[in-house]
Amino acid sequence: MKFRIVMELDGPILSSRLKEYEPPPFNLGTPIPIQVATSCNPPAGHEPSKSKLVFCSCTTEGELSQNQYGEYLRNGFESPFNGKWVNLSAVPKDEVKRVYEDIDKFLEPLRDSSLRLVRLLRWRAGLDFQVLTINQDYLSLDGNSWLCVSVARSVTFDLFQIFPAMSVEITKDIIEQYETGGDEPLAHQLFNDAWNLRQTNPRASLVVAVAAAEVGLKKVIGVGLPAQTRLPDSV
Repeated sequence: MKFRIVMELDGPILSSRLKEYEPPPFNLGTPIPIQVATSCNPPAGHEPSKSKLVFCSCTTEGELSQNQYGEYLRNGFESPFNGKWVNLSAVPKDEVKRVYEDIDKFLEPLRDSSLRLVRLLRWRAGLDFQVLTINQDYLSLDGNSWLCVSVARSVTFDLFQIFPAMSVEITKDIIEQYETGGDEPLAHQLFNDAWNLRQTNPRASLVVAVAAAEVGLKKVIGVGLPAQTRLPDSV
């Protein structure tokens, strides 16, 4: 079975910038094999929540358990609910959780990897966008026809940076960073946390922004110092 997570990316000029260079699908090998596609067109089976979005879809595959829970899930494809949802209505209520546990063996690591990939995309491509939703996961028996699976999870957060748009070199760098365990630098993550708080809690936003600047400054200074040099705890 194939498993997919679709992230909707929304930015003021994101779609037009991506049209300048839309990277072809590429594969990642760790910690699980993933095929990544970033496009202005929604992937099969996905209904966009609004217009002028960019879609980042991450797909993996694996074998379901050869037990009743895996069988429940496979049977859910025979008569989809509303034509687009995996139908689990026949599953006894006390066993639904076990069915989702079988799915989450693949979706949870896929979700973690997808979020790290988006952070790298934000950092290395410098695209200004917001991730709108990660609340519909998709399953497929053949990789062509996809159905949603109802999982009670959603995420909405801002990703803010302005740098050059995507390119072949940046795409290669993102893949290399991902494969070697790279992630967005802590200072960048703190800055985006501060940006997200700017309207709901300005004071906290300022504190986190100062912390981001301090972490980033230490990192820059540390690059030029001998390895044995210890920086002060505060600056």
